[in-house]
Amino acid sequence: MAVSAALAGGTTLAVAASGGGSPTGANAGDTQYDVGDHGCTPGFWKNQTNVWSGFSPGDSFNAVFGVNYNSSLTLGDALSLGGGGFDALARHATAALLGAAHPDVDYGLTSSEIIALVQQAFATNDPEPTKNTLDGLNNAGCSIDAQGRPID
Repeated sequence: MAVSAALAGGTTLAVAASGGGSPTGANAGDTQYDVGDHGCTPGFWKNQTNVWSGFSPGDSFNAVFGVNYNSSLTLGDALSLGGGGFDALARHATAALLGAAHPDVDYGLTSSEIIALVQQAFATNDPEPTKNTLDGLNNAGCSIDAQGRPID
């Protein structure tokens, strides 16, 4: 199964899941995209709200991502969610968005691409392929420290 998201400028981002057309068990290695060099984990962003760029912990998850999930969920709350499914997607999507928005993190996807992937995951009611993709990118190695300075 491949999930495609139309992005700005007419670009299509394809996320392919292996395993007989079922996205269950798909992982970042099954995904086709250009990978950046860095990404920071949800835990990093949860504990370093002082280095967020372009977003605030109190921003509405639904408003930022253009989805209808948990009406009271903020970006800060999303980073604290436990468990799998859409909670894990919310956690990793928020970390991905913050990585893409930070000028010293070479994330590999733009904020618009991340939002499109999250919207597609909600539209198809299948969070796993996107969550797995973002999880892999978020664990690529953070390029900033707790003060937001680039790490050499």
